[in-house]
Amino acid sequence: MIVCHNSQNSLMREPFGAAECGKLVQLRIYLTECEDAKCTLRLWDDKETLIPMERDGEYFRAEIKMPEEPGLLWYAFVIESEGETWFYNNAEDNLGGEGRLLPYLENSYQIT
Repeated sequence: MIVCHNSQNSLMREPFGAAECGKLVQLRIYLTECEDAKCTLRLWDDKETLIPMERDGEYFRAEIKMPEEPGLLWYAFVIESEGETWFYNNAEDNLGGEGRLLPYLENSYQIT
């Protein structure tokens, strides 16, 4: 399984950077060599929300509406395949960009 999300690449996160309140943000994650995979976007601010993602070729994608009030929104990806669950997390340095696939949830991406 080859997996990649780069929060600094506009193909995978549009728009890049801080998002306007009430506007849509599109998130995509590249996932190949795994036909049976399901991907869920895990969001949270004051509560957790799980959003099933749609397959779009070699990507999974989801659009989310930003909250009406300024703040921080955190996200990570949950990937289920062949009876296993994996988490695609932010990089260890928490600076965004390309993340890493782990068998547990660790560092999450942030949208301001």
